[in-house]
Amino acid sequence: YRALDFLQEQGMVHKIESLNAYIGCGNPADQHQSSQFLICKQCGSVAELNDADIKELFREKAKQLGFDIIGETVEITGSCSHCSNKQQAG
Repeated sequence: YRALDFLQEQGMVHKIESLNAYIGCGNPADQHQSSQFLICKQCGSVAELNDADIKELFREKAKQLGFDIIGETVEITGSCSHCSNKQQAG
């Protein structure tokens, strides 16, 4: 786990808490404190977003509540396009 901790600190991997798994960062050169992940419940694929608008919305809403965000990870579950197309076809 020390190796995974090191890679996570370097921004090279992200931990997906709901899957208890790690994935490689799509853009490790980008210093992001916020990540959003779209997780397919059928096949387990994960798409990483780093949407600045979503990050800013969270920060605005937190500020209204007097909450200081240190970092955030958002995990959203659903169906990827591949699995959705399979369900519609079958």
